[in-house]
Amino acid sequence: MQQKSVFPSTDEIFTLLQLAAQIAKDAGVKEVVSIRPIHKGATYVYQINKAFILKMAAIEACEGDADCITKFCIDNFVKEYEILNHLHQYSSIPSAEIIDFGMEPRCYLLMKRFSGRALRHVWSRLNPQKRMDICFSLGQLLGKLHRVPMDTFSSHAWYIPSSKWQSVMTANILARDYHKLSPKAQSVVQTYVQAHQAFLDIDYTPALLHREFNDNEIFVSHQQDGYFISGICDFENALCGHYELDWVEVNKAFGTTRNLIAHFLRGYKSTSVSLSPGSVERLTLYELHELMEYLPEENKNRVHSWINNRHQRWKSWHD
Repeated sequence: MQQKSVFPSTDEIFTLLQLAAQIAKDAGVKEVVSIRPIHKGATYVYQINKAFILKMAAIEACEGDADCITKFCIDNFVKEYEILNHLHQYSSIPSAEIIDFGMEPRCYLLMKRFSGRALRHVWSRLNPQKRMDICFSLGQLLGKLHRVPMDTFSSHAWYIPSSKWQSVMTANILARDYHKLSPKAQSVVQTYVQAHQAFLDIDYTPALLHREFNDNEIFVSHQQDGYFISGICDFENALCGHYELDWVEVNKAFGTTRNLIAHFLRGYKSTSVSLSPGSVERLTLYELHELMEYLPEENKNRVHSWINNRHQRWKSWHD
């Protein structure tokens, strides 16, 4: 059976809304008063009754090629379901409470909605002190996330032990969008990787890496003395590996102001987690790893200056 694309036409939108309503009712939601689409892509996200969030795959389950996008989508839904259950059982991380999970007729997750709003919607309203306070709390949250025991997932493909970390990271850097670089740029990347890959040979206990730890995935709620973190969402791209990899996304989201990242680091270290020796070289490699996954057009011919810039930026964290 071939996979069926369901990036919806106008005729299909109503059917999808009906399916969302039926999933909610089957899970025990007595009356569906409102359904609001809030995201579409490989996953559709609906807000139901302002109290629930439904994530639903944009393609129907299919048989056939094990490497097709359907299997990838199913694997990610199963992963997020397992991680969210694990967080509720083994941590105090504020994460979504699952109401229902299923695979027919499409993969879906029905969850309770967080209170508050995504941090990006309130960030501009915060004065400098409140931003620093939030960054300290975010550092604590990330540190707690990295301390959650994850050994029960050691048989999963997305659990990468330290013995395989170097080979996985270097292989990924030299794949993906690497082929889009000019021969000169490819040589620059390969030379840098070969010169610094030994820093990836590090002994660690695999940590849960969110990989999208930013102001779009963090929810905050207002209380009398300021904002508090009410939840973190979207674990479908998570993996278990070396904890410093998450700092690439942290730097993109909060690293534009040195004072903010300093408070983030203080919060992180307060949970007894810290960056390890060799982190400057590793973080540059990790950012190169993410760059090769989604290579912006403007960086294709500026890899050498980009690497030097990132290396110096990570070094400034330690100065």
